[in-house]
Amino acid sequence: MYRPGTLYTTEPVTTLDHDFWSLGHGKVIPHGIYDAQENRGYITLGNSKDTSEFACESLKNWWNNYGKFIYPNATSILAKCDGGGKLFSI
Repeated sequence: MYRPGTLYTTEPVTTLDHDFWSLGHGKVIPHGIYDAQENRGYITLGNSKDTSEFACESLKNWWNNYGKFIYPNATSILAKCDGGGKLFSI
């Protein structure tokens, strides 16, 4: 629950910075793809704990739902990846 105000403490405060809880299925993990050519972002929400598998599935879903229609003559994809909570740049 969010409440406006200021917190003063001498103890560390633990916060969630990447994953957040879903009431239905446990943790929800966001994964983003940024299409630099189109200046558009795409977010996939999932609950996979296998980061590389989730990233590949996200890219595959992006290609099947958007990429192949936006870039019908493409023969390859250049994916610049960062493992620190940033978006793919395609």
